[in-house]
Amino acid sequence: MSVSFSNVYKSWYIATAGVLALTFLLLLAGALKTRGLVRSMGLIVLYFLYLFLTAAWAAYPDVTIRYVLEETIFIAIFALFYLLSINFTPDQIVNFFVWLVPPAILVDFVTYMTNPEALRLGFFVLVFLPFVLLFCMLRLLQSFSVRNLCFVTACLVMLVIGVSRAPLLTAGLGLLLMFVTITKRRKTRVRIIAGFLIVSAVATSAILAVPALRTNAARSIARITYRDVTVGDQVIAAEKPDLVRWAIYSDAISLYKTNWLFGMGYMNFMPWFGEKYSFSFENAKGKETVGMNLHDVYQTWALEGGLPCLAIVALILWKYFSILRRRIRRSENDREKAYYKLLVVGMICLLVQGLFSQVHQTPVLFVLLGIVYALNDNSKRRATNLARVS
Repeated sequence: MSVSFSNVYKSWYIATAGVLALTFLLLLAGALKTRGLVRSMGLIVLYFLYLFLTAAWAAYPDVTIRYVLEETIFIAIFALFYLLSINFTPDQIVNFFVWLVPPAILVDFVTYMTNPEALRLGFFVLVFLPFVLLFCMLRLLQSFSVRNLCFVTACLVMLVIGVSRAPLLTAGLGLLLMFVTITKRRKTRVRIIAGFLIVSAVATSAILAVPALRTNAARSIARITYRDVTVGDQVIAAEKPDLVRWAIYSDAISLYKTNWLFGMGYMNFMPWFGEKYSFSFENAKGKETVGMNLHDVYQTWALEGGLPCLAIVALILWKYFSILRRRIRRSENDREKAYYKLLVVGMICLLVQGLFSQVHQTPVLFVLLGIVYALNDNSKRRATNLARVS
């Protein structure tokens, strides 16, 4: 049985829509009692309204409209995690992300069983994993236990066998920033180094012991190093230079010279690129042209959205970091302060990952925005939950 990337992509939207449908009444009830939610959603709604507006001058307006309508589901995800942040303590939110590890393992297992040759093992799990790893590492620092050690190890193993470079880079950067910003005390730094060495040893042992894990880890190494890797009698060929991706970068730069003001229209680079290089496939409807998406979120915002889009995104991110800066300065609780710093590290890592992928089309961006924007809510529930931080 083979699972195509496009099918998994569509199934993700269906699954997300299902979750939101089940929680709609709870979401609505909470929203009506949360004064700051509608106000906090202003910039997010403005962002999607502007993307929709770009269809007015886009060469492929139907593409713009279709993608914007699909992605407005992220507004609901923002609201859902805003309410989560309002109604639960930081410790409970950390636990929420920590307990995403078992479902992630299940998705990895199912993906492998249905398609052992999957190019990205786990698909959308890989987008979340670096951030789940950071939350798991924070919990391990706060409470060293076998369970927390196993969760961190599982995240590391899934990242190594995921055959994707950007999540590995993001995870490595996140752990480094955690070490620098959160672990100020020498004793804590010694603990995190010891914990990481233990986790690395266990993860390496698990990968070497299981043939399937060993093969996928070798595929990851071959992609990163561009060298052939031998596993037993099998030779994993090195990945060839990605000429298509370089063409995407160079063409985007060329197009930006004439589209810098208002952009060429959201998601319009993809069909433009497909027509220029005659990318197509045959299906029941006949020959259909397909393109390649921009693999850089900043090129997407600048080229497809123009200056207004960049300004809106800058305001969204400025508000995010401003809220956390105030919380870190005012907090007198080390445990709470570490939580805020982790949210800073998480967004920095996501923005770095955006250099290589379309992070604006993943839930992680809006999950982080929802959690942090809720910290600016002055409702009684917000104050009560912060007072409960141990």
